[in-house]
Amino acid sequence: MGCFSFICQECQKPIICDRDIAEEVTLYWLKDGKVHQQMTGNYDSYGRVTPPNSTIPIQWTEGDLDRSVVWGKVCNDMFNENIKYGIAAIHVKCDIGLIPTIRSADDPGQGWIQDLPEDEFGE
Repeated sequence: MGCFSFICQECQKPIICDRDIAEEVTLYWLKDGKVHQQMTGNYDSYGRVTPPNSTIPIQWTEGDLDRSVVWGKVCNDMFNENIKYGIAAIHVKCDIGLIPTIRSADDPGQGWIQDLPEDEFGE
């Protein structure tokens, strides 16, 4: 699996996932601007989440396809030229009920808390 990092579509701040923090997020796998699947939990930087009180991450699925095949489809969507394909991410604390129709922007900080001034994160 490869790592993906995202900017929350509501607050425009990074979804943090570093050695100490894994923020709670809802991920939406979009296909042509429509939610194909979604999952909620603590982000693990691998395009998936781990539910509270669990150590097992949720995997994207499609019927009885092998999870590596499905992950390949997710990756292909993330690199699709059309921004209506890929993963949209929204912090649970920021969610106001809007359903995303475009994928989230990449976080240039790769989801890690950095020793940068607050204004580097748009605060």
